[in-house]
Amino acid sequence: QTPGTEEAEELEFERWLNELEEYPKGFEDQILNTLIRRPVLLPSGNVTDYNCIFQNICNYGKDPFNNNPLYIDQLEPLPELEKQINDWIEQKRVEWKALRK
Repeated sequence: QTPGTEEAEELEFERWLNELEEYPKGFEDQILNTLIRRPVLLPSGNVTDYNCIFQNICNYGKDPFNNNPLYIDQLEPLPELEKQINDWIEQKRVEWKALRK
């Protein structure tokens, strides 16, 4: 492989993954409607992506689902869900590579 090919391939895969019509239940961020990569549980009981809610907290300091004050230390990581999402992404990577042949 030539330099940069791996990065270009990863970008192409990410683009394809983001264009999928649906994600499995619980894998889609309820704020941005994108695939969750680092799931966290909010005190309101909602699950969202860490990067998305981090930005929201920095900008507004509130839980977007109930408007209550929200702080970073209130976010609860969900490692089991993150593993499920990563496993699904790897399945999709195999599917994507098969489609490219």
